[in-house]
Amino acid sequence: MPDTLKFSSAILKSFGRDKNGGHAVFTASFTKPLCDAMGWGGVPEGAQSIKLEGDLHATHATLTPKEKPLAKHEIDFDISEISDFQVIRLELEGHKGKGWRFELRFKVYSAARSICRALEEYMMSIGEVKSVLQVSYVKQGVLLPDDGLAGDERRQATMPEAD
Repeated sequence: MPDTLKFSSAILKSFGRDKNGGHAVFTASFTKPLCDAMGWGGVPEGAQSIKLEGDLHATHATLTPKEKPLAKHEIDFDISEISDFQVIRLELEGHKGKGWRFELRFKVYSAARSICRALEEYMMSIGEVKSVLQVSYVKQGVLLPDDGLAGDERRQATMPEAD
């Protein structure tokens, strides 16, 4: 059963294609649930921009506009990976020198040939309206160190029994 992760206030900024399929560039809110799911700590004090470790091997995405009248433009598409995570510190609009927020930037990759057509229709229909990007992914298991016991047990199970 796949897990899901939501990128809130997601905005589709651009997209492109190459021989392997397509990719889309998004911005989203840098939230605590997202940090917890990805295993990221906080942003160091005074940092203006940082690249974040990790990627997400995802299988499916749903992009839904937050504004109810635009919800009919929701799109579903298959994806393979989300990576190139970066956090940027931005000044709040209209609050020069009095506040800032963090914005997450990342790329979504897909091998689907029709991905760019769907993203173009989405972008042309709603523009840069905030949306929710919900992705399904399979959580990677934690590898335990090999203490040698499993191999011995396996050998014991395959050895012919002594009479």
